[in-house]
Amino acid sequence: MTARQTRYVEHRRNWASLGAVVLIVVLVFPLLWLLALPGAWWSWTLFAALLVMSLIMCGIGFYQTFNPNEPPAPEGDEAGG
Repeated sequence: MTARQTRYVEHRRNWASLGAVVLIVVLVFPLLWLLALPGAWWSWTLFAALLVMSLIMCGIGFYQTFNPNEPPAPEGDEAGG
């Protein structure tokens, strides 16, 4: 019984969300670099919009990685009643 309770008390991580953050960074960084090069007003507008969107998505990904939804602990699984 103690081992089962310890397993549910441990804090779990959602590593798939961290993988999604890495994927977002890998895909967005080159786009941001290319948008910063021309120096036109439209490229800076797109740069700012993409930067804000990617920062929000990365923030959500980090939050989901380190604060995942915990599954409820099973109740009444003890043998003998």
